[in-house]
Amino acid sequence: MEQIVMKVIITIDGELLVSGIASQGLQGQKETVERIVDSLEHIIQADHEIILVHGNGPQVGNMLYRGEIASHAVHPVPLDVCGADTQGATGYFLQQSVQNMLRQAGVEREVTAVITQVLVDEKDPDMTAPIKGVGPYFDGERAQKYGNTRGWEFIMVPGRGQQRAVPAVLPRQILEINSIRCLMECGTIVICAGGGGIPVRYDEQGKLTGVEAVVNKSQTATLLANEVEADTIVFVSQWEKIEKAFPQVDQGDCIQFTLTELNSFIEQTKDELTDSMYLKLVASNNFLQAGGKSIWIIPPEQLGTVLDKECGIQLIPDPE
Repeated sequence: MEQIVMKVIITIDGELLVSGIASQGLQGQKETVERIVDSLEHIIQADHEIILVHGNGPQVGNMLYRGEIASHAVHPVPLDVCGADTQGATGYFLQQSVQNMLRQAGVEREVTAVITQVLVDEKDPDMTAPIKGVGPYFDGERAQKYGNTRGWEFIMVPGRGQQRAVPAVLPRQILEINSIRCLMECGTIVICAGGGGIPVRYDEQGKLTGVEAVVNKSQTATLLANEVEADTIVFVSQWEKIEKAFPQVDQGDCIQFTLTELNSFIEQTKDELTDSMYLKLVASNNFLQAGGKSIWIIPPEQLGTVLDKECGIQLIPDPE
């Protein structure tokens, strides 16, 4: 049977890239990335057109923590620069790991990581509602100091302390989309939109400038999928998070749910889900509503066989 070549967006949670031995530091993170990439070998060798998107929450958190420890000696790093830095480092790990995997398999294919900016709307109501916690935790005195000197806002995290809060905003436009599309269409495996993309806006002089906010990568992935007319999006997350959204599914199942069923799950479980999983379901709804063919939500262990429909949760449009 002839293999059907698809356009595939694979979105990997940032937590998966720093789990296990990754606590040992960058070498551990690199080895964790290599293990996940090894799971992609079957998909890549099937000649699908592939875009890889990765999360960066833990990586940005680590950067901000290091900056706080060294705050007596170095200047603080703005949040948009943290996003750019982690796009570069994680993109490098992914790019090199995929290149090594291809070389060992005897496959000649280009791999490119693209620093990706996303335009956000400064009039977005969410810009004035900082709700997303980032970085280390502070006692009340330090939080008040940074509120006065840096203009930061904070949320209280029970049992941990005060954490800086920033807006979580929707992506409106992917600025590098034409380059991404061209690379994908010529067969290059593209790594882009890390952490949902670096949020930027146009200032009064019409120049691009960074925004102190975060962008959800699931929403960016669906925007990206619509722009390149992808056939499917594969969300890769921890099984513990997936089963809270789909408690009736066992890890080894291969099961389909329609758009109507998805909306029912969103309503039933929204108060129990992590923000990231809830936003995956909302993004899935948006993609299917816009004409997308399917969404997969899987743990990393199922990456190798997901497109063969051997296991995983598949979300599809309602039958006509």
